[in-house]
Amino acid sequence: MKGICSVALKTGALGLFALLPAQVQADYSFDPGFFRGMGIAGSTDVDLSLFNQGSTFPPGEYLLAVYINGEFIIRQNIHFIRSHKGGDPFPCLSAKDTAALGINYTSEENSVCQVPENLPDFLWKTDMNSRRLSLTLPQLYLQNNDYFTTSPRSWQAGEPALLMNYDYSYSDTRSGEQTDTSQYLGLQGGVNLLGWRLRNESTWSRTDSRESPLSSLRTYIQRDYAWGQGGEFTAGQAWSDGNLFESVPFRGVMLSSRDDMLRSQFRNYTPAIRGVVNSQSATVSVIKNNRVIYQTNLPAGPFSLDGIMDNGGGDYLIQIKEADGSIRSYSQSADSLPVLQTKGRLKYNIVSGVSDFAGTDDSYFSQAVLYYGAGDRLTLYGGGLLSSGYSAWSAGTGLQIDGLGAVSADLTLSSTGNLPGGRSLSGQSARASWYRDFDATGTSFGLFAYRYSSRDYMSFEEALRYQVDGDNPPNRKNRFDLSVVQSLGEAGNLSVTGRRESYWSGEKNLTGVRVNHNIGFGRVSLNTWFDQSRTVDNKEDKIAGMSVSVALYEKGRGVSLSSRLSGENGRLTSQNSVNISPTEDGRFALAASTGKTEGKSSLQGLQVNYSGSLSEMSAGYYSGGDNHRLNAGIRGGLVAHGRGITAGRRLSMEAPVAVISTPGISGVRISSRANVETDYFGNAIVSNLQPYQKNQLSLDVTSLKPGVDVTETDRTIVPARGGVIPVIFGVSAGERALFKVMYRSRPVPMGAVASVKDAAGNDKTAFFADQGQVYMTGMNTQGVVRVNWGNASCQFSYDTGGRGEQVPYNNTVECR
Repeated sequence: MKGICSVALKTGALGLFALLPAQVQADYSFDPGFFRGMGIAGSTDVDLSLFNQGSTFPPGEYLLAVYINGEFIIRQNIHFIRSHKGGDPFPCLSAKDTAALGINYTSEENSVCQVPENLPDFLWKTDMNSRRLSLTLPQLYLQNNDYFTTSPRSWQAGEPALLMNYDYSYSDTRSGEQTDTSQYLGLQGGVNLLGWRLRNESTWSRTDSRESPLSSLRTYIQRDYAWGQGGEFTAGQAWSDGNLFESVPFRGVMLSSRDDMLRSQFRNYTPAIRGVVNSQSATVSVIKNNRVIYQTNLPAGPFSLDGIMDNGGGDYLIQIKEADGSIRSYSQSADSLPVLQTKGRLKYNIVSGVSDFAGTDDSYFSQAVLYYGAGDRLTLYGGGLLSSGYSAWSAGTGLQIDGLGAVSADLTLSSTGNLPGGRSLSGQSARASWYRDFDATGTSFGLFAYRYSSRDYMSFEEALRYQVDGDNPPNRKNRFDLSVVQSLGEAGNLSVTGRRESYWSGEKNLTGVRVNHNIGFGRVSLNTWFDQSRTVDNKEDKIAGMSVSVALYEKGRGVSLSSRLSGENGRLTSQNSVNISPTEDGRFALAASTGKTEGKSSLQGLQVNYSGSLSEMSAGYYSGGDNHRLNAGIRGGLVAHGRGITAGRRLSMEAPVAVISTPGISGVRISSRANVETDYFGNAIVSNLQPYQKNQLSLDVTSLKPGVDVTETDRTIVPARGGVIPVIFGVSAGERALFKVMYRSRPVPMGAVASVKDAAGNDKTAFFADQGQVYMTGMNTQGVVRVNWGNASCQFSYDTGGRGEQVPYNNTVECR
């Protein structure tokens, strides 16, 4: 071990010199006699030609993270040549490199290097320790990037891959002699190839009385583009924009802008689906266009669901089946994107295809919707929808007014033909909306009013249904939506939402009001709510409740206690639960609960959840009186990529996925990703990355096994939407060896470079110390070491005999 330390110290002298700035190195000639003072004999056997040139690494091609003016651009191979100025080699950027880096400069000279070394104000710095190349260029030579949050040149489409999600849930409810069993399987599949993304969404469900065979909800192919302000091309089954006209399911083609490509001031977001589960366990289904597009089992209390398969506009029907078999339903709008756009922003959605409403005849149609930021506070928008026997035209404007807030108003004209008896109908619909934040009072106030000014106005879907059956359509007369959120400071937050719809027939008036208040006191939180709704069959539901929870967690482990009291239409329900997290990593969660509904037997239950790196599983059992309920579920994802097949948690088919690889090294955890670690083959899936944004991925070095070497722990990527990005870290484990290398009966000179292939096929290098000694790690049991110095080179074979990661191999060899 003393010899090993000596080699490390003497090699460190070279390392200290390598840390000097290149400008200092270029003016300095290293005297080999310096090493005599360190007790190193044979000053003539020292090769310092590389360092005397002021360079810390030789010319060649290196995989580096490239930064321009301090901003990460891309990670790619860069070719370096000898610099005319001395010092570190010069990065020779080819035409392909400048295009990928967004550099708008071409050398006037007939040279492979597009950016000349003598370009004024062009600086470069290479840090081989962090594998980083930093370039400084005048803004004049960089491509304009006013709208995009990152340069389109840096977007990574990733590698060819196959993707799959599975989501299975099961529930068995028994009440007296009645039994109700329900199963649901949701599958999502995808293929990534040459920048194209093919996706399919299918579901299967089964109950005691009915089985729905595996059916495809939609199949489509997509590709993004960066011309103009960017966007996405879609072909197949999809939904049109639902902010101006009602969203239309179709089979065809679509061009649409993508907000997530742009800087934050240009983006919009859609809300999550929210509601309240009253019993200890319930099945929540999300239905759209008469199809179940999502289903899951949830515990008691308020919930929020996001990442639903279908996020087109229109209305969702949310169905909640409680533990006692009772069912509640309500609708929630998916039309929530604001119309206001930043000055110069052009947002669009252009569709041509065949409508795909359930229960209607197919109809060819074309639709175009445009939103344009005409001024700092003015947005103009409009569009048209044309089909056989139907047309609609709309125009509107949005304004930002000091003291009033954001307002918008639009008018839509519709004309419906091909009606029974040869009739045609024309109508108008006016809409106005307003939103205002009152900073002084902490109030957010939004009022949205839809008013259909004539009986004869129809949406596209209503027209298609009327053309088929000839019945009087349920034409809306008025619709009002109200939303108020009030911050109460230390007293918490209060929110009120309301909705009312009336129809010309007067028979189907829908109303709904929800009030919610939450407050926290350290580890204690209190939530109260009131919900009143009237459905299409004039049934009125009133629900009020209060819950208290206490969290006693430390380092991920602990217990939380909660108590809940609610009343539904005058009937009280009380519930108490204990939630236990026995492990620091939060993989396991246990919940024991008891509940009592007035007029019914009490119900006790136990729920177990597991969240691992390969999947997520849950199971629960609830019993009381004649009521018994069993539920179970499993969900996860699979990715087939260039290095094998990797299992993981549920993927987002729209968001990018990174396949982390630490070749041959298992159990390496990924920082900031709970319970995600590399599998037996050294691969792990990291899903839900931010598309077109910089995403940093890091290894948790505390999880590395003894004897594992890491050349880098952090990587920054800029993935395109839906891409599968390979992220291969320089991690290796293997033999450690101290060689004394002789060449023609003399020690290999100090400063020579030794290189060997590790288990992953990557080159590992090390500098020679004095007396021909070199210390190397991460080696295979057998292999060949190549040695280079000056104009000479040689190689030798070795066989450590598999002594183990912690036992250095020591041998004297002859290099030939």
